[in-house]
Parts: sequence; C-alpha cells; structure tokens
Amino acid sequence: MRHGLVIGKFLPPHRGHALLIERAAAQCDRLTVLVMGTQWPVFPAEARAQWLRELAAERGLGEVEVIGLLDDAPVDYSSEIAWTAHSEIIRRALSSRGLPPADAVFSSEPYGERLAAELSADAVVVDLDRAAV
Repeated sequence: MRHGLVIGKFLPPHRGHALLIERAAAQCDRLTVLVMGTQWPVFPAEARAQWLRELAAERGLGEVEVIGLLDDAPVDYSSEIAWTAHSEIIRRALSSRGLPPADAVFSSEPYGERLAAELSADAVVVDLDRAAV
C-alpha cells in the first residue's frame, strides 16, 4: 500500500500501539499516525506525538510521520454527524500537510472498518482480539 493511516489518542502509548504502528509501517510505503487530542488534554497531543516519533525512530520504522491533531468533535459511534466531523478533520489534516488520502486505515479497534469506509480506504485490522499483546 502506498499510504497507510493510524489514528488514536495514544493516552499513553503502549505495546499494543507499537505493534499496530510496526505492522502498518511494514505494509506501507508511507505511514501517517494521527495523535488525536482535545483542547482539554491530560497530556497534550503534541507530547504524545513526540513519544511516538521517538518509538518509530528507535525501531527503525522508516517513512512514518506522526502528527498531533486537535479534534474536539464528539465521540459517538452511532452519530452520522460525528463520523462526518471526524472524517473531515482527518482529511483536512492530511491535505493541509500535502499528504495524499490514505489507501488503508490500520486499527485494533472495532471502529476501524467504519473509519476506513468513511475515508474510502481499505480497512486493515491488527490484533483486534488482543492475542499478540
């Protein structure tokens, strides 16, 4: 795949997140990791993004771009309005940085398939049942 996408709060980053990012990086020419944060964070999104940049560098994951991103849209998996809002925030985050749309969305969460569909990308599920980590 040319461009993969991983999103999350990464609050805090843990071994499961590392596995997800490693698997995604191995399958893509380019990987973007969006660290989603609100204006009222426990740990600012940019701090969490820096932790993931360090993880990617330590593990030699290649072309991984980690972006801290403000997303105050409500989290409501049953709301079409919320899905539209989050999808638009993600699209704008990519395009404002000159990044192409994602070909694949990598996730270890049930929302991954719906998010991929919203972004017209393939869904790649990694360790949904938490067997590896």
